[in-house]
Amino acid sequence: MAETRGGPKPKTEEEIRERVISLNLIYDKHKVNWGPTQINQHLVRHCVEAYFDDLYRIKSFHGYELGDRHKKAGFTMKWISKIKPLQLTTQDPIDRYAFLVNERFALAVSLPFLDYEQEAEPAISPNFIENLLFSLHYREHDSEVLAILAYLLECSINQETP
Repeated sequence: MAETRGGPKPKTEEEIRERVISLNLIYDKHKVNWGPTQINQHLVRHCVEAYFDDLYRIKSFHGYELGDRHKKAGFTMKWISKIKPLQLTTQDPIDRYAFLVNERFALAVSLPFLDYEQEAEPAISPNFIENLLFSLHYREHDSEVLAILAYLLECSINQETP
């Protein structure tokens, strides 16, 4: 990608690798909660590249130097939910929530971008989470719409009015 004058710069190979590593660390932290799964490294890298490309395009178009935390969270949710880098590794009967493993991963990866007290578990309505996961799984969402949703999620966690 060509750099725009005074605009954002495309991500380097090192930045892509660092992001891939961070996704793997989040997966390792949470995988015990997601049942028998594995992470496909090719798909993780594809998610990271698509995320950076998408964010680069929007920053270039609008002339932003940096993407805000809500865009980073929303764009992350989009690409993980779309590319689905986690796979189930069992043929045994499973409940319907097991099929939402990528959406749960997308949420886990997106939450650290948001502004809240991260030592405590975020207080999010279970109904909101369930609707978000099903929406990510069954609907096609624009990255910008998911950025707005990330803002609303942050407000919900912090018990603030948007």
